[in-house]
Amino acid sequence: MDILNYLREANTVSVIFRLVIAMILGGSIGLTRNRKGKPAGFRTYMLVCMGAALAMSLGQYLYEYTIFLQTVLDFEVARTDVTRLGAQVINGVGFLGAGTILVTKTKEVQGVTTAAGLWASACMGLAAGAGFYEGVIAGLAFVLFSFLAVEKLENYIIEHSSNMNCYVEFDDFSNVQHIIEKLEENNIRIYDVDFESEGMVADKVRAVFYLSIIGRNHHSDVIRELTKLDCITLVEEI
Repeated sequence: MDILNYLREANTVSVIFRLVIAMILGGSIGLTRNRKGKPAGFRTYMLVCMGAALAMSLGQYLYEYTIFLQTVLDFEVARTDVTRLGAQVINGVGFLGAGTILVTKTKEVQGVTTAAGLWASACMGLAAGAGFYEGVIAGLAFVLFSFLAVEKLENYIIEHSSNMNCYVEFDDFSNVQHIIEKLEENNIRIYDVDFESEGMVADKVRAVFYLSIIGRNHHSDVIRELTKLDCITLVEEI
């Protein structure tokens, strides 16, 4: 317990320990994203977490240094709110996370989970920099659980949900009727279609079909049935 209290103090060993812990924890999260080819990976998460820990450690150092100047050296020091460093870290990570969010040509929003992971990694770094090691370990466990275990549950729920959005590219506008008939054969109801204005005059027609699945069809079954049509060149769930 004395060692833990020692590591919570603002000393050289404690600061180095906090930075190392932050780099390990951030890197652990980054590895899970690297394996999936996400834009922010091992080094990005490591640097974000370590930088946040350094900022929080700097805040603690400034706080204790200010007290030292006032009490020991009897210097007049203006009051400062050292917790603002942590707040600015959160703001900075917000801009970094926004750069990972993209809208694809299929109108699918990607990168939101990566941005949330960077934000969580920064918060873990702040906790490590403050010496809140219990919170850091618990936070890492929950973040990894969200990225690994919860993702499988999310995919299962999406695969078996009754609503589905499909991005479809086909060669001629007249083939819309064939697509509709194919869907109706499999007890799939279309409640809206959004055609891209550029796709209407280009070589291929691009559209997003908003579907309601009736019965026991899974989303993968719908994709498989649509790919059987010769007129369709690309079909993706969004």
